[in-house]
Amino acid sequence: MSKTLRPGFPDYLLVTLQFLLLGAYLFLPGLYGEYLRQGLQIIGGLTMLAGSIVLLWALLQLRENLRVFPTPIAGGHLVTNGIFRWIRHPIYSGIIFMALGYAIYNSSFNHLVMALLIFLFFYIKASYEEERLSQAYPEYESYQLRSGMFLPGGRRGEQFTRNKKEKRSNEDGEGA
Repeated sequence: MSKTLRPGFPDYLLVTLQFLLLGAYLFLPGLYGEYLRQGLQIIGGLTMLAGSIVLLWALLQLRENLRVFPTPIAGGHLVTNGIFRWIRHPIYSGIIFMALGYAIYNSSFNHLVMALLIFLFFYIKASYEEERLSQAYPEYESYQLRSGMFLPGGRRGEQFTRNKKEKRSNEDGEGA
C-alpha cells in the first residue's frame, strides 16, 4: 500500500507560478505589447552593439594574422593579448552576438533559429581550429585554460579535473 502524500508549500508555489506564467503568455503581449517590443529592441540593439565592438576590436588586433581559414597562417604568432586575453575566438563571438541581437531586435523566431545555427557552426569550426592551433603552438593548451572559447572564462574546470586525476595517480604510485 502506498503512502498518501499531501501537497505542501512547494506544490502550491509551483502550480501558482505555472498559472501566472501561462496567463502572462496569453495576455501580456496584448496588454504590454508595445513596451515589450521596445524593451526587446533595446536589448537587441545593445547586443548587436556589443557584438560589433568585440568583432572590430578582434579584427584590428589580428592584423597580419587574420585569415578566413581555420588553419593558422604560416609564420604567424599566437595572439593572447587584448580581447584575446579573455576570448579565444572573439570574431566568432562578435558575429554570434550580432546575429542574436538582430533576432531579438526584430522579435524574429526565424532569425533566432539562424543565430543558433550560426553558433553551432562556429562551435564546430572553432573546435577544429583549436586542434590546428594546438598543433602549431605548444602553448595553446595553457592559453585555453586561461580564456573562454566565445565568452570570457577559461577551462578551469577541466584543469581542476586534470590536476585531481594527476594527484590521484601520484598518490596511487606512491602507495604501491
